[in-house]
Amino acid sequence: LSPGNSPGILNLSGNLSLAPGAKMDYELDTPQSSDQVLMPSGTLILSDQQFSDFSFQTLGGFGRGEYILIDAGSVSGKLGSILNGKIGVWDASILINNNNNLVLSVVPEPSTLALLVAGLMVGYTICYAKRDRLYCLWIVRGRHPLPAD
Repeated sequence: LSPGNSPGILNLSGNLSLAPGAKMDYELDTPQSSDQVLMPSGTLILSDQQFSDFSFQTLGGFGRGEYILIDAGSVSGKLGSILNGKIGVWDASILINNNNNLVLSVVPEPSTLALLVAGLMVGYTICYAKRDRLYCLWIVRGRHPLPAD
């Protein structure tokens, strides 16, 4: 199943039954402009779909957020047991939300976020310990405040 091209929307008027191992291809840009299957009056019938059943191609606006993959009127069946994976450096998971949508949830990799926070904290600690405004500007701007001899 592939909703469209660059990204596209596939409108269905009936039900959609996904067989075990069915492959789904999605192009992901921003959460508001990515491939979607819209079937607001139909039933999405799941058969233990796993994260590996999905193929994601990322576009320029891809990032953190919730991507609605299939917007269904109702859902029957269930997802499989392996619902987490990676899309590039991003952690992602597949789930059914309260609105009967099959959703891809994308969050930054914890180690990337931890490194960023740790770096900022080290810089702040050095600035606070030195209490030297020029030194803090050097940390922020990447230039030493004193001219070279």
